Order: sequence, then C-alpha cells, then structure tokens
Amino acid sequence: MATKNDICKANLAKILKTVRGSVKKAIFYLGAKVPYEYSLLLITPLVIDIDEIKRKYPKLYDLIELDYQIRKTDDILDDELYKKKPLPVVKIKKQINVFAKTDKNFKEVAELFKLELGFHTGKGRDIKNGLRKIIEIRPCDYFLLVDKIICQFGSTLSAGDFYNSNLFFKEFQRLRDLFDDIMSTEEDVIKNSYNNAVIAKGNGLNYQFIDGIINDKFKKLVKYSRKIKNHPHHKLLEHTVEFWKKQYRILFKPLLVSYYLDEERYKEIYFMFKQI
Repeated sequence: MATKNDICKANLAKILKTVRGSVKKAIFYLGAKVPYEYSLLLITPLVIDIDEIKRKYPKLYDLIELDYQIRKTDDILDDELYKKKPLPVVKIKKQINVFAKTDKNFKEVAELFKLELGFHTGKGRDIKNGLRKIIEIRPCDYFLLVDKIICQFGSTLSAGDFYNSNLFFKEFQRLRDLFDDIMSTEEDVIKNSYNNAVIAKGNGLNYQFIDGIINDKFKKLVKYSRKIKNHPHHKLLEHTVEFWKKQYRILFKPLLVSYYLDEERYKEIYFMFKQI
C-alpha cells in the first residue's frame, strides 16, 4: 500500500485529475451512484489532506492509490527508462512484470506496456494488428477506475442500458485518445512519447489507417447509442457523437492528413489548431 508521501511525491495533480474525471464519467455515462461531491474533493490544491480522504472516504482513497500505481510505473517507463540509450529492455520488462504483480486488476495495463515496448524496440512484427490492440486498450486506466467505481457503488441504469452505455463510454474514450494523439504529434515526437499516429507513419502506414479506425468508431458509437433506451442523458450522448464528427471533419482530419502528406501545411494547421 502506498503511503501519503509516496502519493504526494508522484504526479499528484495528474492522479487527482484522472480519478476526478473517472468519477464524473462513471456518473454521466454509467449512472454510477457515487456521490458527485467526491469529484469536488479532488480539485487541486486539495481542500482536505490525503490522510483525511483516506480516513473519511476510504473508497475514494482506493481509487487514488490504484491510479498512483499505474502513474508511478508509467512515469518510470516514460521519464526514465525510455530516455536511456541504449534502451534498457531487460529493466523495462522487469519493471512491467513487477507492476503486473502489484494488483490482479493490472493485467490489461501491463499488456499495454508490453505492446508499447514492442514498438519502441522495433519488434512489433504485425504493425496494423499491434496498433489496433493498443488503441483498444490504451485508455485502460479510465476503464479500470470506472469499473472499480461501479463495483463499489453500483449503477442506476437497467442491465441492458448499462451494457450498451458501457460500450459507448469505452468506444468514446478510445476515440478521444486518438484525437489526443493527432493533436500532440509534434510534442510526442520531441519527447519520444508513445503516439499511435506517429508510430503508424513511422512504420509506413498512410493516414487512411488511422482515419479508417476513427470512422469505424463513429459507426459503433451510433449503433450503441441507438440501443440505449432509458439513459438520463441519451439525447446528449447522440449530440456528442454528432458534435465530434464535425470536429473531426473540420479540425482533426485535416491535421492528420497534412501530418502524413504535407509537412509545411501540417505546421500551419498545427499552429492554428493550438491557437484554438
């Protein structure tokens, strides 16, 4: 179990932001019966001490500790090990294995770390399949936290609506993750951070690979939203899909296409994108 000092020494703001976002997502998408006030307790700077959260809100503290374990390993990999040359592959594998044994729920996150290592070492043989796997499981920190929240607090949704709402939520997270990749190509190249758009281009794939995955996700979101019957935010879910379709067509796709085909045009669009 992590101590208060362990958590505070980590990227506390990012941990709290992820847990806070997970609480809100669980409520909005899945009708979680977790108190909304929990998210307000996690605004930085903290309104109450970590020890007080642990004492008064043990379930909330469990979520913080869960994300701390993920964030700690992710930071060690990205900020320390992946920056070393030559790449310390044995140390990275050992770090991932230690993490996987920390909690039985970390299996999917550990699998993500292993897949990303394959691309860092250039040993990902099936590029398309490997990228698709990563895209499907990459937002797994949110998936894990939201699943934990539902397990702890339950949901107001019917079994059928919960099933389809969960599919919608996870597909939308994957879509937003891809949009984040498109939006941060320049920074991620400089920082040597994992980015699906960058990896795809570096392995000779064209923009249509990422574009095809995104369009498929929009189709799935429409399908899932139509199967939801009595969700309190059903109309908003439908509007969300239409809104992001337009955002993709107007902003994200031109940036994606220019990143692959026209470097000068890419720089222009990228600058304007960041201004927005």
